[in-house]
Amino acid sequence: MPLEGLKAQERAPIQYMIATCLRKLGKTEEASAAYREVANLRGDEQLAACAQWQLQSLRWQREM
Repeated sequence: MPLEGLKAQERAPIQYMIATCLRKLGKTEEASAAYREVANLRGDEQLAACAQWQLQSLRWQREM
């Protein structure tokens, strides 16, 4: 699904799901980048908070 031209609140859930798929595939660096984009978007603060939580979880896993 092309993300170009979509508003932030339309793009955020799609990017979040892409990040989740990347994380489940073991592509944690790519997932982190996608979660970071979602965390920085305005319009859906709850989804941004979920993305921040996922980033913290990935950081914790990397450190362990």
